[in-house]
Amino acid sequence: MKLSRKILWLLALLAGMAVVFYAFDSRKAAPVALPSPNGHDRLVQACRSLPSVSVDLKGWPVETLQAYIRTNIAALEMARVGLTQECRVPMPNPATSYMNTRSTDLIGLKRLAQTLAAEGRLAEFEQRTNDAARSYLAAVRVGHEGFRGGLMIDRLVGLACEAIGQMPLEPLLPALDVATCRELLPELRAIDAKAETTEEVLRQELAWDREAASLQQRLMARFNSGVAKARTSFVRQQNIRTQQRRQLMLDLATRLYEADTGHPPKRPEDLVPKYLPTLPSKDPISGDPGTG
Repeated sequence: MKLSRKILWLLALLAGMAVVFYAFDSRKAAPVALPSPNGHDRLVQACRSLPSVSVDLKGWPVETLQAYIRTNIAALEMARVGLTQECRVPMPNPATSYMNTRSTDLIGLKRLAQTLAAEGRLAEFEQRTNDAARSYLAAVRVGHEGFRGGLMIDRLVGLACEAIGQMPLEPLLPALDVATCRELLPELRAIDAKAETTEEVLRQELAWDREAASLQQRLMARFNSGVAKARTSFVRQQNIRTQQRRQLMLDLATRLYEADTGHPPKRPEDLVPKYLPTLPSKDPISGDPGTG
């Protein structure tokens, strides 16, 4: 009898928890209006016009790069138009599978970032270092604008695209002219200021789950260790990429300071406010400022 009462009490407790969970987790998120025009449409249109080939940034000889870029110059121009406009992912109907709807565009947008990086690689071959830097930065921008407003999977692919552009950009800094550095730094600052935070992405993920998943599915996800690990991995990757981007901003600001004064800054604070409005936090978690 006592055992039965304990079981009934436990069942009642679980039912109460489910009611509370439902009350807090079933609230509908306010729909987000899409920009008009939506630059995301241009980016998708550009990536869908690219050939379905694997872009080999390191293995292709210069002749292959030249032919590939020449063939896809219209797609790159279209992408650059999209990057001048406000972008946001148009979310599919919650009744459909998100990945079935979005997977083609995720693959295509990554290929677009690779194509911009290929353009940068070609510019390096042709000793057009400043043009190469602009192409690499455009790939970084695709990593942000092509996935803004999407789910965690969008941001993960966006982080990969950001790396495609940022990794080859970093070693070019010493070879860039001062005018190009002055051009790139405010663009990077704008990217960093508009970058979606981890909290924003996870909030969008939760809002989608409320629309698309049943109460039982949401409850199971709360206790799924695989889901927890995926989110932990996402947070780690987001923080790493943010740190690298902010270090690049500091390096560019330092380069400009040296060009203007003839000597490096004695401390990071010397870069404020002429080159940076504030010192960017290198650690998105602790908020510790960069040290240059």
